[in-house]
Amino acid sequence: MSAKRRRFDTRTVLIVLLVITIVAAAYIVITNLPEEETFLTPEEIKRNRENFIDNSVVVKGFYTYEAGQPVVASDLSYDTSGLILNLGYLDQNETDKLSPDQVFKFSGVIEYRTPDQPVISDIWLVVEKIERV
Repeated sequence: MSAKRRRFDTRTVLIVLLVITIVAAAYIVITNLPEEETFLTPEEIKRNRENFIDNSVVVKGFYTYEAGQPVVASDLSYDTSGLILNLGYLDQNETDKLSPDQVFKFSGVIEYRTPDQPVISDIWLVVEKIERV
């Protein structure tokens, strides 16, 4: 007499469990990906200023100075002008972490400004949050 063969052998069960584990792990990883944050460049804002006035935006770029004013610029070349930053609403701890020629993400609201210094632009970014990239 021969022994009865099992309906599923051990190897088949292990392969099925492995496939289920891989599919479950892939599902968990895909559903828990961080949200992709969209950001703008200073040139986009200056080119389409009417679309951004009084709206919250996130601008990514280099923190630097232009005509004695803090600005965010897409690159550090001198042929592009940056977007002026209004850092007046931040506390001292936030502004202390700013260092020139470093990349940051600036969150805030685009507003018209009344120039009291040499005019670079008639709009500026009123910064509410700074994050180093």
